[in-house]
Amino acid sequence: MSLYNVGIIGAGPAGVFAALSVCDFYNAQITVFDWQEPLKTLLPTGGGRCNFSYFETDIRTFAGYYPRGSKFLLSVLSRFNMNDTVDYFENIGIKSYVQNDNRIFPISDSAKVTSEILLKRAKLLGINFKKERVNHIYHNGENFVVSTQNDDYEFKKLILATGGKNFKLARKLGHKIITPTFTLAPLEIKETQYYNLSGLSLKDVWVKVFFENKKLLNISGDMLFTRNSISGPVIFKISSICAYEDYSDKNPLELKINIAKQSIQYLENYVEEFKTNNAKTAIKNAFGDFCPKNLLDLILKDNNIEPLKQIAQMTKKEKEIILKNLTEFTLHITSKVIGTGIVTAGGVDTNEINAATMESKIVPNLYFAGEMINVDGFTGGFNLQNCWSTARVAAMNLFEEK
Repeated sequence: MSLYNVGIIGAGPAGVFAALSVCDFYNAQITVFDWQEPLKTLLPTGGGRCNFSYFETDIRTFAGYYPRGSKFLLSVLSRFNMNDTVDYFENIGIKSYVQNDNRIFPISDSAKVTSEILLKRAKLLGINFKKERVNHIYHNGENFVVSTQNDDYEFKKLILATGGKNFKLARKLGHKIITPTFTLAPLEIKETQYYNLSGLSLKDVWVKVFFENKKLLNISGDMLFTRNSISGPVIFKISSICAYEDYSDKNPLELKINIAKQSIQYLENYVEEFKTNNAKTAIKNAFGDFCPKNLLDLILKDNNIEPLKQIAQMTKKEKEIILKNLTEFTLHITSKVIGTGIVTAGGVDTNEINAATMESKIVPNLYFAGEMINVDGFTGGFNLQNCWSTARVAAMNLFEEK
């Protein structure tokens, strides 16, 4: 049986899974290069619990969770999807469960344990890891030569899986790089009066997003106030969808948040009924079903409304202000919080990659996998699934007849 030489640059989730997958299809000699420890980037995923995928069996719906690369991923997911990932992991000893929000975790709830199982299998299969930084790659007419600070190595096939921060090698090999930007990040807010709400969570709020007076999207989900920003699943989605919008302090994104999750008319009726039955109740105590007390206190203070005034004495103008804030509480987003992005948008242009094989359309026998491709998803296991799927498809096609 022939022995094939395969080089993989990057020992993150995509690189390691590509190496494991090559072993499932070919009798190959595999070398993985990375200056960091293998699977170091897997350890913080899912808050350390390793949210490795998302339960959704329809691949079109699944692909819709990727703001960039969804069409490209349709082909990839048709070959290796969420079900395939769960089955693969279970077959090597990583049993999993589906959380109420459809995120999939290992039963161990540990990225460390998951990493150990994957690397133990890699050792069993004889995969060679070299803790060396790759400086250059060139093609000698027949094979790839990978040059590190220690030596030069020659390979018939090469998989690039360098993650979302290192595109130098792909660019030098002639590939176009879509400008990278970090995403799935908290967003800084202009309204400093709300900074002391840090720790306040709002559940399943409705959010309208505007930029330059144009409505960009309607979205809903949980959000969280932090020290000088807002965070949480719905905010991460906004940061992802708006990754390339040029917002700033002078030209911010505008969020109109329906805290009450009700229409103005519903709240109008509520207030009139409440005034009839609870006329002496203080305004600050009348909206507990629709708004957290500390947020309402700030809204009242911000609009010079006396919080202890009886609701029966509330003026029409005061009522309008309160209901407007409950249904269109407005925050202005000046930037993403620097250094907090979970994933990178941008990367190797998908137009230059064959989605059926993950092979470069520019350089024969060069393949790509993982976050370095211009594919990024929402939080919830989608970005790891991109790693598993692209790595598997690249591996299964390395030595197929073209």
